[in-house]
Amino acid sequence: MALADTVRMRHPVDVSMFEVNNLKATLDRHTAKPSIHLAIPSIQQYNLTRTILGHPEDILRSIFEHAVEEDALYTAFSSFSQPRPDLAPLSVRSTSRQCAQYADAEPCLWSSLSGVQHSPNSPHPSLIRLWIKRAGPTRPLSFHIAPREHYAYWEDEMTPTILRIFLQHAPRWKDIAFDLDDVLAPIYLDRLTSRVKPKPQQVENLELLASRITDMEVARRLFGTVETYAETVSKFLWGCPKGFTPPATITLPHVKVLGLDVESLDDACRAGFTFGQTRASPSPLRFASYLGYPETLSIQDDEINSEDVLTLIRSAKALGITALALTVPNPDIIVTRCRDCLDKHFWDVHLPHIRSCRVVTDDDGSVEIIL
Repeated sequence: MALADTVRMRHPVDVSMFEVNNLKATLDRHTAKPSIHLAIPSIQQYNLTRTILGHPEDILRSIFEHAVEEDALYTAFSSFSQPRPDLAPLSVRSTSRQCAQYADAEPCLWSSLSGVQHSPNSPHPSLIRLWIKRAGPTRPLSFHIAPREHYAYWEDEMTPTILRIFLQHAPRWKDIAFDLDDVLAPIYLDRLTSRVKPKPQQVENLELLASRITDMEVARRLFGTVETYAETVSKFLWGCPKGFTPPATITLPHVKVLGLDVESLDDACRAGFTFGQTRASPSPLRFASYLGYPETLSIQDDEINSEDVLTLIRSAKALGITALALTVPNPDIIVTRCRDCLDKHFWDVHLPHIRSCRVVTDDDGSVEIIL
């Protein structure tokens, strides 16, 4: 007997039994005489009635939150989702109908947004409006905007339009990071200085960068709008053009972290901020306060040197600031000089009022000095 004759041929499967019209008859046949082939439609029907995941809400929430966190655009104090098809939440949303339904119904996934134009995919204002709509009518919103890079050969029409959309929701702002230039600043000022339009009411983190502005008077007006946020903001970053002089001193009673993006220490020394109840008290940084000094002072300076750092340490410690965060072009020099300060003899001779100092270098090249 040939080997082929000993092999039992498998009963051929009738494809028609999987068709919708024949499904009931197939399942009835399987009930009467169970068969693995006849069970396949039953298994498929069972799977369709079950969710893919045991606890889909919790698992999907974890997946989306992790993905959004990984793909977010980070600024000094806040993070913002980017409306790009290759980044979350849009990328994860497109994986299945279940994910799309969950994402569309989860307002927290759409409550932060960067409107920066990027290549090759630039967010259209219609997508920005849909994004905000998915965040719901009452949830606090966080926005980021900056001029489009490398658009010298064509006009950037989208960014001003997106900024106007953001400004329409000013009363709901929570975290704001606006990098403004000569085109965007007048749009912002028109809204923030209006007497009839609602003002921001709950901003916690504010990053306002004016270093691209060439008109110093516009920069001063922009600085004046900071007072609008004084009663709520707890972290504030101000970036100013070189040689900027504030028109007046602004009191920020609740600020715990202050960041300055400046061209030089001279610009930092001209920063016109006071914290809490003020009193006259001279200092190298012109920070005069009776209560509520910021706990952290962040400075970005392309020309800072080790002696400047020592001046900052003395001033910060005298004012009760407990941490300096510096973004500098050559952190190694700063770190080496500051570590020399750890020597007790140096403290006794030069900085007798300071008893401890710790230097931390971040991956991005910034240096944080813990006093």
